[in-house]
Amino acid sequence: MTEDKLKHLTSNEDSQLFRESVGTINKIKNDNRLLATQKAKSSTKTSANKPSRSMLFDIKYEQFVEGSESIYFVREGINGKTARQLKRGDIHVSDCLDLHGLIEKDAQQAILNFIQKHHALSHRYVMIIHGKGLGGDSQYPVLKNLTINLLTAQDNVLAFTSALASDGGTGALYVLLKK
Repeated sequence: MTEDKLKHLTSNEDSQLFRESVGTINKIKNDNRLLATQKAKSSTKTSANKPSRSMLFDIKYEQFVEGSESIYFVREGINGKTARQLKRGDIHVSDCLDLHGLIEKDAQQAILNFIQKHHALSHRYVMIIHGKGLGGDSQYPVLKNLTINLLTAQDNVLAFTSALASDGGTGALYVLLKK
């Protein structure tokens, strides 16, 4: 048997083994994953401080987290001491945004405005209360997932983590903003 034919047989055997191990595949009917899209570059300094309409609703769900799931996100290059202080809640929070009662569209605008405002004011630490999503109809906490994905897409957000239990626990995030 030639080497090419052997490779071909092995490929077919591997393919068959893979198909058997995976089983039946069904297409997902409702694909609502969050994928952060790149922000459009603003041409003027004033528009850079205000979220544009084009930034809104450009998010698709990529991953879902549960309401009780703890979150920790740190961009590369962040000082380890600063990251530990954030995670321990050993920070001074300048302001807090509570998203309870907001629909997704309004929450998105509120988060973007809140982050832009506090970054412009040179505030380092803020808190966002998104809730655990226990009262909604969705299988996953909509506002929690929206908040995580929006913050991840913001260049002026350096890190965020679930808050201490006394500040809302997994229903809130401490956020570290760029100087």
